[in-house]
Amino acid sequence: ANLKNDLLSTLAAKDAMQREVDKAIEHSLQMEEKVYKSNKISLELLRQLKDAESEIAALQQYIIDLK
Repeated sequence: ANLKNDLLSTLAAKDAMQREVDKAIEHSLQMEEKVYKSNKISLELLRQLKDAESEIAALQQYIIDLK
């Protein structure tokens, strides 16, 4: 009887641990997705910044030419 109770207790603990591991994996996947989206946004912002810098340089040259 004690061995059976110990086994049931151990199995319950194993199931609880597995649920915790599953939650941790899900959380990790969600964080990875957020990091991916953030990196994608960062790359787009950098591209826009480079475009703006190019436009500023062209406008500066245009102003110099007008003088």
